[in-house]
Amino acid sequence: MDEARFMAEMAKARASDKHGERSTAFWEGFERGLRRQYHGDKFGTAQEHAHWLSLADDGSDLSSRERGQGYRDGLAPFVNDTPRCSNES
Repeated sequence: MDEARFMAEMAKARASDKHGERSTAFWEGFERGLRRQYHGDKFGTAQEHAHWLSLADDGSDLSSRERGQGYRDGLAPFVNDTPRCSNES
């Protein structure tokens, strides 16, 4: 992902958050996942990365699980050049 694409996807995520298409927690995780995807290992530690990935399945509450799902989707947002999050309900 190049910088222009990264910035465009961050803007889309922020706009989507304001329109209530998904929860705020999901979009917080999605933005963090995009950052990790763009910056790679320079963004966060391996332990933080593992923690965020685990939240999707093992989060203590709904918001935590939504953050984890957003993070996971932000790491790999494109399938056939379409944002994965738009295919989720």
